[in-house]
Amino acid sequence: MNTFTQKWSLVTLLEQCPDGTEFAYTNWPTHITLADVFSVSWNNTLQSQLVSLFAKYKPISLVVSKPTLLGPSANPVQVMTFEENIQLKSLHNDIIELLINHGAVFNNPSFTKSGYIAHCSFQETTKLSAGLVVSIHNATIIDMYPNDDGYMRKATKTIPFDSP
Repeated sequence: MNTFTQKWSLVTLLEQCPDGTEFAYTNWPTHITLADVFSVSWNNTLQSQLVSLFAKYKPISLVVSKPTLLGPSANPVQVMTFEENIQLKSLHNDIIELLINHGAVFNNPSFTKSGYIAHCSFQETTKLSAGLVVSIHNATIIDMYPNDDGYMRKATKTIPFDSP
């Protein structure tokens, strides 16, 4: 029997997904992970500091690079990577530092900071091809345990970049 605890993730959704939308853990909308799965005591201060952080960023253009496999060798996931982007790396590092300052514990800390690889998992609904340019202009807080259900996910709040 699996035991689940409250976790979060920060992503940029590349598909329309209004706040409040729930989806199965096997059926994510197409997205780019900005901060991989972590636990933290979520509160209004953290959320308002994220809003302030994202307001400092302009939209970021990313170029899709190539397919690769990520994850454990026993069960790798096929993804499309993105060309290295200084602004995205800076955003990621700022997010991680803010979360750490709030006591966040990451499921896979090796995927943060220098271990961060911008990528998009292959999805049934959207396939990205090499050379495609995508613009990210917001971040969505994902509840990894909505309504005490570890098999569901919920887009709880989307925060725009460069907001007043």
